[in-house]
Amino acid sequence: MRRIAAIIAASLLLVGCGASAEDPDANTLGPDDSTSAESTTDGATADTDPQQSWDERYGDLSDQERAAVEDLAERLSLPYYRIFPQPLEEVTWPNGAIGCPAPGQSYTQALVEGYRLILTHDGEEYAYHAAEDGELFYCADPAGEAGSGTETE
Repeated sequence: MRRIAAIIAASLLLVGCGASAEDPDANTLGPDDSTSAESTTDGATADTDPQQSWDERYGDLSDQERAAVEDLAERLSLPYYRIFPQPLEEVTWPNGAIGCPAPGQSYTQALVEGYRLILTHDGEEYAYHAAEDGELFYCADPAGEAGSGTETE
């Protein structure tokens, strides 16, 4: 009987140590919690429910755009749904560096048709570039202006 009373007392003590319904901060999720919301670049809040399906959230993206989202999520050690893609742009790069020159490298000095994808997380922008016939790649230090881009669909 003492053992049962001890278990009940311990259970009540643990329940009493939990957050109360009157504590406004008790149910607040921090920025690292998976169900927190994040502002998009237009100021709207996007739902970041981890149960949301990939196709529901990113269904309009090409395979390359999806791969870029996954790549950035891995680079930042974040779940993919915390990454917000901007529209893919058709651009004209000023040379063969595709807007992402590496130090000490030489590049063709001809205009190159291609694409730029900007992904955002927490107000920071991350660039992915491609030549017209190439795959999107992460560009940590974008340089040089591309010709005015147009959104692709």
